[in-house]
Amino acid sequence: MYPRRPLHTRDAKTMTTKPGLKIGLSGAVPEPEVLRDHGASSADIHLTVRRLVERALAQGDRIVYGSHPTFTPIIEEVASRRFRPDLDPRVMMFVAVRYFSPIDWEDYYQRHARHAHVVPIGDFGTSEDEALRALRDAMVAEFDAMICIGGKLHRDERNAKPGVLEEYERAVKRSPPIPIYLLGGFGGCTREIYEHRQPERVSNGLDAEEIRRLGETSQVWDAVELVFKGLDKIRKA
Repeated sequence: MYPRRPLHTRDAKTMTTKPGLKIGLSGAVPEPEVLRDHGASSADIHLTVRRLVERALAQGDRIVYGSHPTFTPIIEEVASRRFRPDLDPRVMMFVAVRYFSPIDWEDYYQRHARHAHVVPIGDFGTSEDEALRALRDAMVAEFDAMICIGGKLHRDERNAKPGVLEEYERAVKRSPPIPIYLLGGFGGCTREIYEHRQPERVSNGLDAEEIRRLGETSQVWDAVELVFKGLDKIRKA
């Protein structure tokens, strides 16, 4: 049994898009102690995501992400206020089907398809490693730009890499390169990438001082303005 898709959606590769960038969003709320160490809170990350999504959608961009449960309600609330997602889906949400039963999947799919173009990955019997690999490959292939924020630091029982790091590593291998924005001021995996993997950064329209500010600030408005300053330069290049 394969996941059913509503009639108004299309496969990711054939989805018709209007002018604007497909902006990938990778992240999660870090552990509480990590947030405290950086003078930040979960509310700061939630507000930053909201402002990023509002600004992106308002100027004709689209949001692409991996259905993270922390970000989904924020993204869908913003999208549903501004657009008719059934006619013009501005959000592309990739979901690994293996985490659902057939009944749960049908319910989940129909609820979220009201707000986004939902892209099912794998099937109910797909292994976790295969499903996550396929999801990240397909998702990152859609990015025109990438924003990283927060992200868990812990390793799970499989000793897998943090999800943000997995997605970042795929993004830096893209050809041609895509701009990447590391909002490291909220801590988490994004901060570690910012501090330890600087040579892998690709041009993102910001100068060295602006990249430093973006990597270290936990001020919501500063982070959002820097991201879109870089994106605006990229558009004009």
